[in-house]
Amino acid sequence: MKRSTLVLVLAATTFFAFVTPSHSQFTITQLWSSDTHPSNLHINDNGYVVWDGHDGSDFEIFLYDGTTTTQLTNNGSGEEDYSPHLNNNGHVVWAGGEHPNEIFLYDGTSTTQLTNNDYEETYPQINDDGYAVWMGCEGGGCYLGTGADFEIFLYDGTSTTQLTNNSYYEDIAQINDDGYAVWMACEGAGCHGGTGGDFEVFLYDGTSTTRLTDNAIYQDIYPDMNDRGWVVWSGCLGWYCTDETQRIFLYDGTSTTEIANNDLPDELPCSPQINNRGYVVWHGYDGTDLEVFLYDGISTTQITNNSYDDQHPQINENGWVVWQGCDGGECYSATDGDYEIFLYDGTSTSQLTNNDSSDYFPKMNNNGYVVWYATGSAGVFLAVPDFCIDNDADGYGNPAHAECTYPELDCDNYNSNIYPTNSNTSCDCQEPIPQGTTENCSDLEDNDCDGWIDDEDPNCVSDADGDGMADVIDVTPSTHSNDFSDESLDPAGVTSGVVTNRGDQLLTVMEEANPSGVKITADSSGGAAQARVSACDALVSFSFDPGDEAILTCGSADIEVLVGPIEGMIGPQISISVPGGAAAKVTEASQDQYDIDNTGASGTISVIHQGEIAELDAGESVSITTPGACSSSAHASTHRISSVYGSKALGKHLACFLLPLCAVVGLTIWRRRK
Repeated sequence: MKRSTLVLVLAATTFFAFVTPSHSQFTITQLWSSDTHPSNLHINDNGYVVWDGHDGSDFEIFLYDGTTTTQLTNNGSGEEDYSPHLNNNGHVVWAGGEHPNEIFLYDGTSTTQLTNNDYEETYPQINDDGYAVWMGCEGGGCYLGTGADFEIFLYDGTSTTQLTNNSYYEDIAQINDDGYAVWMACEGAGCHGGTGGDFEVFLYDGTSTTRLTDNAIYQDIYPDMNDRGWVVWSGCLGWYCTDETQRIFLYDGTSTTEIANNDLPDELPCSPQINNRGYVVWHGYDGTDLEVFLYDGISTTQITNNSYDDQHPQINENGWVVWQGCDGGECYSATDGDYEIFLYDGTSTSQLTNNDSSDYFPKMNNNGYVVWYATGSAGVFLAVPDFCIDNDADGYGNPAHAECTYPELDCDNYNSNIYPTNSNTSCDCQEPIPQGTTENCSDLEDNDCDGWIDDEDPNCVSDADGDGMADVIDVTPSTHSNDFSDESLDPAGVTSGVVTNRGDQLLTVMEEANPSGVKITADSSGGAAQARVSACDALVSFSFDPGDEAILTCGSADIEVLVGPIEGMIGPQISISVPGGAAAKVTEASQDQYDIDNTGASGTISVIHQGEIAELDAGESVSITTPGACSSSAHASTHRISSVYGSKALGKHLACFLLPLCAVVGLTIWRRRK
């Protein structure tokens, strides 16, 4: 569980010497030509390229599929189609038609109109699951300074949901492959008049919307998001950054960090971009001109250092960066120089173009393919690398290439231990992960595929006294002890307990991210004697054999047992056994009643009391009730156990059963896939 704080990082800035330009190892092809330049280029990982361009009558949508270029739209003058975006399946969304514009989707075969209303809809984006997000405004004149405002809409492959409904001016929506959406929004009366206001950044996580920024100091603008839900944006002072002082902020799913601080006047917003490794690239002013900067999660490198403007950088998952750079003179006024395309591959910089045309707004996919458009000889150009890209020196390349030692595709080109024929690793966290795989805490990879990377992973935290308890939840972190609690963390957890008997087991107890509590692991090298853990004010206790692993959460959350089965006790008299794949939830609904639920998708839970067994299949529950507390009187309580949702009845028994304090515990078990 990480603390939610604002961290100011003064990252070290290093300079990278500019390398002699060369484009001999790239094959450059012109995909399309026109008298007017195209715009809104995008490229996917299969090398498909989409853009909008003028066909002599109006703007239409064009798609290159790796072999040929197809005009997806062809309609009358005045029905402009623009702002396309595509996913890795080759599906394309765009805005177009007669005003007000609507949103259209091409699925590789046919085109569907997703909207049909009075809204002015624009700038759609689509993820690999076919979810799309866009801006929509009811009525005409919906742009900044006109008095109307845009809202954000989400299409989930079936239906459309309006994510916002307010007086803010929402702008520049983006969606990731988990269905998260991010955008900036302006609040204040000046937003609609174009005279002032305050931009903030908002994040939708598939369920609810969070306001990531809330200040009157910065204009928080141009957010970009990766597939982990991390967001980066520019912060500047003044309405639309009129005083041009820049900051770059990074939200990592928990806290916000300032990773760049530029007090020098800057010509343009920094437009940061982030990849899934958490690397961030932007352009900024170095006191002389615009240069390109790269943050690798630890420090910042200035990868250009010359006397000309370098701007609009893009970054791929391998950490390659592409940008447009002026090769002399005043490129904006087209005197003495023009813009060319440059690429940094993590080691050296290459100049991909060298001509008399200006080459603009490059985009790059994860295989190092680069697309851009040019003026003069107006058109769309594609550069394809013609060499082995083996970043981790394991002999495999990404993309696969005949010049590599091995011809197969390297599924992780930044980890030399992960490649197609290595039986000790997996190329995809969706595939079975070998049992015993551990996290490397310094390689920027999720080695054990638990959703945590490096120092975020609970397995990478410290244990100063060597008692198996992570320091952050160890009640006495400097002295060997058996007690753990996450209740003092910020934000506070709800889980506490004690190892009552370590047996022959080597136990570790680590903190988990909210809403989970702690993960308890018995090393597979342990002996025959079980370990025992009591938790949640002694409401439950569980036994651990070698190799068992469970996530225990008190309060109203769950226990997830990664390796089992596990057996335990509820209070002093009720036994429970949960097999792999089942989920049990125990609630003390009142002072006299326990409710036990099998909330898993499969598996049968056994609940045992006074020799009677209730077998609960998925979706079934049992209620154990004592109508009246035990006392010293001669009256014995009638103890009834009956099914709440299922059909499991245990009958009636006479008992004197004093329940512990009210609490809620859940239990989930499954076996790690082999």
